[in-house]
Amino acid sequence: MKKITLIIVMICLASMKGFAQIPVTDAAAGGQLTALNTSAVKAAGDRASALAKAVATLQQLTALKKQYDKTVEMVEDISDYVKQSNQVINMKNYLTDITSEYSRGITYIYSDKNISAKDRAVFQSVYTKMVGQSLDDFEYGTKIITDGNLKMNDAERLTILSEVEAKMSKNKNMIRYFNSSIKRAVAQKTKGKNQEQFIKENKNSFNKIRD
Repeated sequence: MKKITLIIVMICLASMKGFAQIPVTDAAAGGQLTALNTSAVKAAGDRASALAKAVATLQQLTALKKQYDKTVEMVEDISDYVKQSNQVINMKNYLTDITSEYSRGITYIYSDKNISAKDRAVFQSVYTKMVGQSLDDFEYGTKIITDGNLKMNDAERLTILSEVEAKMSKNKNMIRYFNSSIKRAVAQKTKGKNQEQFIKENKNSFNKIRD
């Protein structure tokens, strides 16, 4: 399934058009976390270690989101105009989406028997890279919102937060598309476009996300 792995990772970069928006909820994320914890307890060896890391990442995402509202509300040095902006609201919403999509993806790759252990490790590595970037963006955005010592006005803060918001939106869509790409590839058993040609055409894009 090596070629499938390469193809899916590159498809994630090559195109995100036409992918349906899937609603996500905190309840769904909580259920998936419970399922992952159960799988981690039952697993052994490398699989158990990988699942434990996935659970830890999901818990970190969930904790950040829960703390976000409290942190923003407690800040006194930042204007209500910034704290109540669409950028601040959307950052939280995107983190919710990313949390659920990550949980959904990890749950799937560890439950589908058609995915080999080697490919599963590659997929999880890609998830880790994308979620790690989302965490960095979210923490940076939170700092811009809450750090009253930063010398910038409301307009400057909102400009930076708009950039963070756009990055998080992109990461959310990439994780969502990655989930879809894995499922389609597994279902189609590599049928469709010539794999060698596709890999050659998208080699540079693949290397960027793999690094």
